[in-house]
Order: sequence, then structure tokens, then C-alpha cells
Amino acid sequence: GVVPLLNECLGSAPEWPSAIIDAVHQRSLSHAMWELRHQQVLSRLMATLTKTGVTPRVFKGSALAYGLYANPVWRTRSDTDILVASNNLSECRATFDTLGFTRLAALPGDQVSNEESWVVGGSEGSTHVIDLHQTLSNSKPLARLFPHDSLRKTASPLPALCPGALAPSRVDAMLIACMHRAVQATSPV
Repeated sequence: GVVPLLNECLGSAPEWPSAIIDAVHQRSLSHAMWELRHQQVLSRLMATLTKTGVTPRVFKGSALAYGLYANPVWRTRSDTDILVASNNLSECRATFDTLGFTRLAALPGDQVSNEESWVVGGSEGSTHVIDLHQTLSNSKPLARLFPHDSLRKTASPLPALCPGALAPSRVDAMLIACMHRAVQATSPV
């Protein structure tokens, strides 16, 4: 997950073998092409959701890519996580359907998971997955740590992604990352 960052640094490291520099550069170009298409997918999705009255918050990897990194390509990831209020699920699902997304199979019921994965393919063969969350954690006690109203009040804009895109504040983002890391360390999937 650090190939684009390595590519950025190798420009000032001519002592590396040219075969490695070339391979890293080619992989970085592939990441950059995916990111360009992913940004288009996300921008269209966010704009369409906003028009329906839904205020999604982008969190985890994509929020970091567009909120902290000078170049979002440097924060590699395979999906984007967005958070919406439970009462907005029907609008979200209709929007995903309208934009050509397909919902991936999952176990039914909010007692199992508060997340849905949706995928859309790009015309050039790329795949883009959006994880639609109703809460930040499937653990009910942990999910209560970050109520929607609190996250909405402290949300930060992500203008590098698209107008109107929001992410948790940097403090909330750090706490969310620590929570997810702790859950993964104690309950690996």
C-alpha cells in the first residue's frame, strides 16, 4: 500500500536500480488511474446523494486521502466508506441503483452488520466499492461513541474530493481509526 509514496521518494534516490524504479513508477501510474476514476465515481455519488437530501460523511481511507494527503493517490485503498443516518437508507439504495451500482451479497439484518457494500465497474475495467455504513461500528456500544449529530456538528469539508463532501473532524478521524484498529486487533475478520 505504499508504492505511490515510494514512487514519490525514488525521484530523489537515483542509486536505486532502474528496473525497480520503473516497476514502482508503472504501479504508481496504475494507482493514479484508479484514483482518477474513483474520484469521478465518488463525486457523482456524493452530488447525487446531496440532491436527495442525504448528507453522507466520508471516513477512513478516502477521508484521509482527500483531507490529509497532498495527493490522494498516495493513500492507497480498495474502497470508500461513507456514513449515513439509518433513515436515509432507502434514498441511498435508490441512488446507488440509479448510478449503476450493485449491492454485494451479505447476511441480512442490522444485528449482523450495519454496513452494505456496493460496487460499480468503470468503462476501462476498474472496480469501485463503496461501503455504506449506518454506524461506525457493528458493535452497539462502540457505535454509540460517535452519534450522527455529534459527527455532523464537527464535520470537516473535503473540497479536494468534491464540493459538499464532508468527513469527520481530524480529532474524530483519529479516534475512529483507533477504534477500528482496536476492534481488528481483538476480533480479526
